[in-house]
Amino acid sequence: MMLRVSVIFGLLLGAILMADGQQWTAPGPPEQRFALVIGNADYRYTRTWPKLPDEVTQQAQQMAATLQVLGFKVYKNQALLNQNLPEMRAALDAFFEQKEIQDGAFFWVFYAGHGIEGSLIPVDAQPGASYSDCCLSLKEKILDPLEDYHPKAAVVVINACRDKVETNDYSKRSFDEIPEPGKNIYLAFSTHSGNPAVAQSAYVPELLRYMTMKKEQSSAHIETERASVAALTNYISILKDQQRQAMNVQAIFSLLDQQARSGQLPSDPITYGTIPDSAYLIPPDGSVQYIDFHEADNDVPDFYVSPDQRDEPAAPYLDKYGISVEKVTSGTNVVVTRPSLLYSAFSESGAAFVMLQEGDNCNDVESVTYTLKFSPPLKEFAFSRIRLVAESKNGISHPKWEAHAYDPNGKEIQQEKFIGEELITYIPPVNKGAVPESTFHMRGPYISSVTFTSSNRRNCCPFAAFCSVQISRMGLVRGPSLLMSPDEQKLQSVAWEQ
Repeated sequence: MMLRVSVIFGLLLGAILMADGQQWTAPGPPEQRFALVIGNADYRYTRTWPKLPDEVTQQAQQMAATLQVLGFKVYKNQALLNQNLPEMRAALDAFFEQKEIQDGAFFWVFYAGHGIEGSLIPVDAQPGASYSDCCLSLKEKILDPLEDYHPKAAVVVINACRDKVETNDYSKRSFDEIPEPGKNIYLAFSTHSGNPAVAQSAYVPELLRYMTMKKEQSSAHIETERASVAALTNYISILKDQQRQAMNVQAIFSLLDQQARSGQLPSDPITYGTIPDSAYLIPPDGSVQYIDFHEADNDVPDFYVSPDQRDEPAAPYLDKYGISVEKVTSGTNVVVTRPSLLYSAFSESGAAFVMLQEGDNCNDVESVTYTLKFSPPLKEFAFSRIRLVAESKNGISHPKWEAHAYDPNGKEIQQEKFIGEELITYIPPVNKGAVPESTFHMRGPYISSVTFTSSNRRNCCPFAAFCSVQISRMGLVRGPSLLMSPDEQKLQSVAWEQ
């Protein structure tokens, strides 16, 4: 018995979503990130420069480890501890002379130790020595080289005293005012000009905490059973709210300045310069992309099926969104088609399209399969199975199907719920009825591919009128994914596929 099938596509706030999630373009090269960390505590001439507590070097080591987690290439792969003048000068020079650094990189420089206004003090600084034989200029050794690279963003954190020395030759080179940082350079001090710094203050611990803060994620989720078209709308709305929670560098230091003043040993931090709003340590999620299979309203549409054409290959259309179609069952094709060309009962929405797998041998095989591969990998993926309309008491059927997500190494990413449906056989209570559209949501991190497997069989015989799941729309979420420790307290890594 031939079953009559009809399909309805809902309008999912398409104009709004397409305005926010515009057509994806190929990503540029990954952002370059470089960091230098120095912690000086074991000073030799203790009458002038007392030894500092172990917290100084411990915090420097924690800073280096944190920056590595956040995607920075840390010079020498570790914090440089207790640097004398030749070592410190050589490290600063070598850091900025790295051949792989290109203009527009993101820099992070951290120094903890003794200092005077505008100067950093190595552990072998001798009382009475000339400035060039004891100290390093913040402007000449750090700020000027940074400016030469025209950085996308640069953060220089100084946890040191800012006294204005008057009693020895150091005063000849100390700055009455802090040098003005160049474009996109943020200079952060743990204390104000003229003031000492407190080595055990809350400044660095709080900074480390904010640098790796994992924002509270919404607990809202999408039910996979009988979800309506509103589910994907709600899902995208939730994601947009989560994106707004991401903290850029300015927000981190704004919160830090407030918190550091309230610790048991408070500090009085201050920042100079400006940094772009787009500077994030943990960037927000990429924009949510919405794909609806439709004809574009322009002279050169992304997709077009002529009136006498049954379908069009889906691959060229999906390629525009960084999606390739692979591992398709022999003798079948993944296509985008106008359902009215397939089903005479289709009448409600003649301009709508659907993506499915079809072929002359569909009834000859137990199941059919294809894989969507995403470049770069996704953080999350959602899609909708079409609404099924039965035009008569003969009813409607839809194949059994399931979907599985895989990471770039081919390992399956387990989902909270099974993604798929049993074979649908629906007989309406009256002459006409519908099976609601359902939305399915898959979470990463690193969804490199999703494989769909469908079967139109019942009791080993072909039953459904077509052979694969019919998809009406997709939601793609690109962006970095966070890997947390089992206790959800410590950030372990960040993906930088952008």
